[in-house]
Amino acid sequence: MQEQTGVPTVGVIPMLDVTLPEEDGVWLDSRAATTDGAGGFVAIARLPRVSNLDEFAPLGPLARWVSRPDELAGARAVIIPGSKSTAADLNWLRQTGLAAGITRLAGAGVPVLGVCGGLQMLGQSIRDPHGVEGGVPGAGVPGLGLLDLHTEFMPDKTTVQTTFTDPETGFALTGYEIHHGQTRAGSGVQTLAPGLLWRQGNVRGTYLHGLLENPAYLERFLGWADLPLPPGLDSLDARLDTIAAQVRAGLDWSVIEGML
Repeated sequence: MQEQTGVPTVGVIPMLDVTLPEEDGVWLDSRAATTDGAGGFVAIARLPRVSNLDEFAPLGPLARWVSRPDELAGARAVIIPGSKSTAADLNWLRQTGLAAGITRLAGAGVPVLGVCGGLQMLGQSIRDPHGVEGGVPGAGVPGLGLLDLHTEFMPDKTTVQTTFTDPETGFALTGYEIHHGQTRAGSGVQTLAPGLLWRQGNVRGTYLHGLLENPAYLERFLGWADLPLPPGLDSLDARLDTIAAQVRAGLDWSVIEGML
């Protein structure tokens, strides 16, 4: 290459098929229909202001991002992910008809999981008395009513690494929290972990990002949906090590060292 172009070339790195965390909404366009529905799939609401996309990578080819109610047909489980603007995305769910579709599936016994903003949407009400999301201070909106929970946005943001034991499964779960909402439970919901995880029948909600990155919980969640485990991902550190090894092998490292 250097001989033909005259441009100094340090090396060539091959195209690598290594799954890395995604935080780009454009990526959703390529994931909208990655399965044909044969054998079932996990429908994930394609919220306009979706956040923390990488936590669903362990679902692999079972994940399908949906934006219309007809795309829910054949779903064995539904996930409402986190959002950068919960009230606005809840309104989008209603406008698209996904809210009604998800409610119908929940009523039919399909497992539904809400994560962070998705958890808040599944509740009875969301209030924003301090205008955290930029709306009218004090204004509130009704949730989907699938969990007897009430959320209020507070000025201080919770950002913490979290580990706890889920009494429903007995699994030790690790992940992280990043939310303004503070949620209180009503009498109709079972609190599995205070401030973290709730269940009402086949509907669950959590503030723990990375829940499905816990392999034992992923297997249990897919078991509730009667779905098989997808091919497992190596740890993120192992995947980064794979890339690093390919970069080192593909470059003239003496040139790199000479530039340092």
